[in-house]
Amino acid sequence: MLQNIPQQVRLFGPNVQLLKCFGIVPNINLKTNRLHGTIYSVIYSVLLIIVVGCMEIFIWVHKFYMDYSDDSYLPVIVRITCELTGFIMFNCVVTWSYTKRKLWEKLFQEITSVYNQQTVKEPQEKKRSVLRNANLYFVVITFLILLLYCMDIFFWQIEARSMNFILSYVYFYYNFLLSNVIGHVALEIGSQYKYMTNALVASEYTNRENGRKILNDTKRLYIEMNKVIGTFNNLFGPILLLMAVQCSLQILDFGVFLVEKVLPNLKFEYDAFLVYVIFIIMDLTWFSVTQFRCEMAKDESQRLLTVCYNLLDNYNDGSELLQETHNLIDQIKNRPVQFTAADFFEIKRSTTFSIIGSTATYFIVYVELRSNDSSWTQNNGTI
Repeated sequence: MLQNIPQQVRLFGPNVQLLKCFGIVPNINLKTNRLHGTIYSVIYSVLLIIVVGCMEIFIWVHKFYMDYSDDSYLPVIVRITCELTGFIMFNCVVTWSYTKRKLWEKLFQEITSVYNQQTVKEPQEKKRSVLRNANLYFVVITFLILLLYCMDIFFWQIEARSMNFILSYVYFYYNFLLSNVIGHVALEIGSQYKYMTNALVASEYTNRENGRKILNDTKRLYIEMNKVIGTFNNLFGPILLLMAVQCSLQILDFGVFLVEKVLPNLKFEYDAFLVYVIFIIMDLTWFSVTQFRCEMAKDESQRLLTVCYNLLDNYNDGSELLQETHNLIDQIKNRPVQFTAADFFEIKRSTTFSIIGSTATYFIVYVELRSNDSSWTQNNGTI
């Protein structure tokens, strides 16, 4: 078995302790693949939820009631839905060490089982350079988020009316951390398919006995990896769905901001526009990185299928190896790699564009509903 610290880094990426402090990664004993410190995790999660919940209540009662009391209910619904989605995602993340304990343990057990069946391990020298780059990445992104929040305060005078409330940036940062965790797990899944592909390529230059052994090992590993992907979808699928919904609501909220605040006043808020655009672009980027890494794992499985077809040319004599290769091809076709967001949609490269397209449809519906509001039309004219 791999050593504990390298295995944690390999599965979740660097800064594991930071992720544990935010409640994103649970404490687990990698020797037994069991979670520990569950009581402390529950207490810590409850404290986080109480603090964030009290802040949400203050926002809903004070901000929405005081600042939006004269507005139509539609802008309020959009903003509350956006905040509520972030709050639900936050609750799911900080409590999943307890509520999804069996899934976490199952994920570690299945990943460890795949590790133990490998004969070649990655050199540790590569890990050190990855750690340095990733630590810098975390620091830079954290600094950018703080800078964005300071710009929000400076431009919008948060004590009067902030464009994005404090908790919006908390959920924003959690999206960033979640994209790293889920992305690293997806990368590790992709590396396992790459390992199988390289093993099959090497089997072309071995004798038939070794070739048969490699084919059998590959079939067994492929079955194990399908179990890992099933656990991945059950564990991270709902979170990916919430991340996608929140991205859509952020874009819709931006459209509401333009319609309600910019167009009626016949002026363009360049500073607010800049902050909002950066906010949305970064949010979409993190979700896109996650889906891209999931797609990379799927591409590696397709490369594995391509190598299998190439092997058929070497085993064209009706031998047992030919039949074993056909069986592996059928197995890959019948059980393809598929990442889903709680079975609502598949995570693939076009997901981000689908989110943007769907949000555009919702925005058109919003404008139509607001156009039917006679008081809004009289004050602002038609668009």
